[in-house]
Amino acid sequence: MYFKLIRHPKGVFLLTYNKRPLSNSVIISVLSFLALYGFSFICLAGIFAFCGLSFVQALSCSATALGNVGVQLDASQASNHTFILLPVLSKIFFIVGMILGRLELLTVMVLFTPYFWRE
Repeated sequence: MYFKLIRHPKGVFLLTYNKRPLSNSVIISVLSFLALYGFSFICLAGIFAFCGLSFVQALSCSATALGNVGVQLDASQASNHTFILLPVLSKIFFIVGMILGRLELLTVMVLFTPYFWRE
């Protein structure tokens, strides 16, 4: 779509899915989820880096916790496929990240909104 917009800057194009136009609420919902996921990923990676992990370990631990995808990656410790050597504080945030990833970010975010508890 963006390539069409570059070629035709004054053109009006609709985003479609299954030959139906997408509403603005769907687009905003998808973008808000992606922004929330990216923000959570960066925050967790920063916390892991603050706990003393290397940059690669912090990013891979963040991806592992939020995505529930498996063991962490680190080029310097290729034979170490365990979380037992992580500091205790990083394990606590790892658990929080795994809960966020397993329950989905929007569900957890709804739990912390006052409107949810009023009804």
